[in-house]
This record gives sequence, structure tokens and C-alpha cells, in this order.
Amino acid sequence: MLALGKDGKAYLLDRNNLGGIGGQLAAETVSETRIITSPAAYRVGNDVFVAFQAPGAHCPTPGRGRDLTVLRITAGSLPAMSTAWCGALRGRGFPIVTTTDGHSNPIVWMLGAEGDNRLHAFRGDTGEPIFASAPWAVCDASRRRSRPGITFMSAPMSAFTRSSSELAAALRNRSRT
Repeated sequence: MLALGKDGKAYLLDRNNLGGIGGQLAAETVSETRIITSPAAYRVGNDVFVAFQAPGAHCPTPGRGRDLTVLRITAGSLPAMSTAWCGALRGRGFPIVTTTDGHSNPIVWMLGAEGDNRLHAFRGDTGEPIFASAPWAVCDASRRRSRPGITFMSAPMSAFTRSSSELAAALRNRSRT
């Protein structure tokens, strides 16, 4: 079991014996800032990968604008945790993972909300960028509705259709190389 903290740390726990304060199997600072988003988890071989929105503290390729961090958890008598890769995007969306059959060919998706406003896709095993949409202009007044203290935003359906077409073209081009 993995717990992500507002202190930027990841805590690896034994699900059968949570251990109380200080009883974690491993603890590591994995983000330069607090982690306040929901993670997405998936398997690659015998390892479990966990993707979350936050700038990674130990990205294999350091740099700014890496707001997607993916951890690798390796099973063993003493499980190990490390940063597998960081995705180059700016934004505060949360990641989701899709596969072709429930476990093969994972793709990590994240929207660069309040950042680059692009939909990004990365190979789940390596972090290789697969796709980045054109920026979405979701902030114009025609799609903004407000109530006291709440603002609702919506993207036009054409943005989703356009992104689907762009992704299909990107995947076709990728298979040719």
C-alpha cells in the first residue's frame, strides 16, 4: 500500500500491518512540493507504477515543467521504491491510465489544466511522450458559468474529437517508424 503525503513524501506500507507512526516499510521525498492529487496505479511486469501530479524530486531527466511523476515499486522481502520517470508538462490535472486489455501497453494520460492546457499521453513503462494535443482554450466566457464561490468550465466537444483524431494520427505515424 502506498500513501502520498502533503509533505511531498511517499510512504510504502504493509497492508496487513500498517505499523503506526514510523512503521512504514519505506519513506522517501518524491516531490518538490506537496502532493494533493489522486494517483493512478498500474502494473508493468512484476512492478507497480504509481503516477501523480507533482514535480518530482528525483526525476531521471531533471528540468522545469515536469508536473507528472511516476514511481516504480519493486516487490521483494523489503520492497523498493524509486522514481521511474517524470512527464514533461505543466499543469494541475490528475493522471489516468489506459491499457489495451486491462494490463498490457499502459498509457498514462494527463491534462495540463491551469498550465499548458494540453492533453498528454506517455508510455507507462518508459515515460516516452506519445501524444500532446493542441492547447485547449477552455476559458472563454461563452463556456463559463458561475455560482457564488463556484465556477464551472467546459471544453467544446470538438476539442475531444480533435484530440482523438490527433492521437490516432500520432499512433499511426509511430507504428510506421
